[in-house]
Amino acid sequence: MSAHLVENRGAIHTFRDDLESSFWVILWTITMYCETSLSVEAHSEFIRQTFKLGGHEKRSVLLLQLVFKVTSNSLPDTPTSNNVVPIPPNTSCYSSDVLTDHGLSLYASNKPTPDSDNLQQPILFPKQPMLHQLLKNLVDLFGALYWTPSPSDLWVVDYAASCPKGDPIQDHLKTLSAYCHQQSISRLQDHQYVINYLVDHLNLETWPTDDKAVPQEITVMEYDVAEKLDKAVVLQSKHICELVEEVERQHKKARLAGGHNKV
Repeated sequence: MSAHLVENRGAIHTFRDDLESSFWVILWTITMYCETSLSVEAHSEFIRQTFKLGGHEKRSVLLLQLVFKVTSNSLPDTPTSNNVVPIPPNTSCYSSDVLTDHGLSLYASNKPTPDSDNLQQPILFPKQPMLHQLLKNLVDLFGALYWTPSPSDLWVVDYAASCPKGDPIQDHLKTLSAYCHQQSISRLQDHQYVINYLVDHLNLETWPTDDKAVPQEITVMEYDVAEKLDKAVVLQSKHICELVEEVERQHKKARLAGGHNKV
């Protein structure tokens, strides 16, 4: 599920939630069956926090992007089709004020901001840089759903866009976080961009041919931590069951009402 739906159980389910959910399915599958540059402990903790604790943690993956921070020379040269223009690979849309505005200052406390150079890490999938780039671009794309540029940031984008071609300011336009946000939101107006991006990226000839799925080692949680998570999962499941039962009751009433009308 999208971070939005996990955090807001009564929220209206939209096609954007479906698109984002596809990213989480891909990420879970990959982290469970592909070797990463993380230690076993860090790898296990990332999986548990992201997929067990709730929407806030998913939002932090999209906004903080800690596991996706890489040096520019560790990224592959990724050819693209004319239909898909990827987000600049090392563009950071999420400054410290954005994190604070979205209640993520807890994650950033006592740590450098995400756009700090000393946060650069080895590529997450050292044997499959193409895979890392696929996920990184999707993280940049869906992260735009969870923050809004300030009016001053948008003014800078408009000013830069109005400059004549060749002006150094306009050359800087694509590196602006607000510009990247506008591009991402525009691409999420329907399903087509995400579909094209996935198809085109997966059709590239540079993917390895010997990349069998290998179950990754996951550490066992301490009992007290596991017990807390189990309780959270039970409560979530109970809530979902109650919603399903309520929907079924409403449908039954609607069918009965329809039968009476026909009589």
